[in-house]
Amino acid sequence: MRDEPKAMKRMREKARNVKGKWAERRVARNVGGKRVGGPGKTDVVKGRAKYEVKHRKTKVTKPELKKFRMKHGTTQVVSKGGFTKPAKQYAKKKRMKLYEGTYRMKPVKHGKKKKAKQKWF
Repeated sequence: MRDEPKAMKRMREKARNVKGKWAERRVARNVGGKRVGGPGKTDVVKGRAKYEVKHRKTKVTKPELKKFRMKHGTTQVVSKGGFTKPAKQYAKKKRMKLYEGTYRMKPVKHGKKKKAKQKWF
């Protein structure tokens, strides 16, 4: 099988980056923040809230959430593909807000709330 030319590889990578930038711009518009972007930076900032945007089909994992929180101080994460169960549990423990979808952001429920047992006297 022949390798594809370098120009095609560059075009394909550029197309991938455009989708990510588009998602960052969309989220910035939805929350009323400013898109910062760039490698090693948070994607969107609104006041003290820092957003990380993931525009892909795969789910965000717990190690990724840890990295966002420790490296950037990210408090809110937006993902098109959703989140794994351990990631949701970690976010609940660390009081992070999770959103699914980049066009219409829906808050993610961290887990089921336990109902208080009723006492019958």
